Amino acid sequence: MPFVAKSTSGLPVIDLRGPEGRASALQAAARRLCEGTGLNVEAIVSEMRQDDYLHMVKVFGRHFGGLVDIVVPYRFETELVT
Repeated sequence: MPFVAKSTSGLPVIDLRGPEGRASALQAAARRLCEGTGLNVEAIVSEMRQDDYLHMVKVFGRHFGGLVDIVVPYRFETELVT
């Protein structure tokens, strides 16, 4: 599960509650995580930019949720954390 209120899995953490949560930082993280994977970074970043911030976070989670834990702000917990 990529979206968490608190990370306990031992995976690297992207904490959307701080500076890592800025849209530009999230896009930069996507670029870093794509390196060496064969994923099309431009297609992923383009998809991330297609809608609002919540859409960006969901797209990031869909592509990278197995690689990192994404700690979400309280306002998104009910929508993202299951």
